[in-house]
Amino acid sequence: MIERHIKHYYNYWFRINKIYSDYASACNITMNELFAINIIYDYREECTQKIIRDELFLPKQTVNAILKKFEKMQLITFCSSGIDKRVKKIVLTEKGMKYSYDIHEKVNDFESKTLMQLGEDRLNSLEENQTMLADYLEKFSKEIG
Repeated sequence: MIERHIKHYYNYWFRINKIYSDYASACNITMNELFAINIIYDYREECTQKIIRDELFLPKQTVNAILKKFEKMQLITFCSSGIDKRVKKIVLTEKGMKYSYDIHEKVNDFESKTLMQLGEDRLNSLEENQTMLADYLEKFSKEIG
């Protein structure tokens, strides 16, 4: 019985990943880059590499590679943070602001339409169940490894 649930879990996970991956491919970026550009847009006043790492659970090297690509695409620049000079703040260029806004709005649109279809009660239940699932996966994966 539990195997059926595991199979369904993977099916939903891979299906959702494919939706985001396909959209990212249409934008000529990877799924990690899609989520990173959205984080940069959301935190555009004070975005740092650490914020991206913490939000996306990605290693420092991966985030660094994404940011180098965005810098090469002239979407971002770096400047010293006013708070801590050692921390580089990620700043969207004019081109980056338009690019990230367009992506952010399209993703936000299809996500909002999707979640609105579920309704408040199902969304609350989904959030609660996903939190529990992530907590248990984290707990039990640490126990075996």
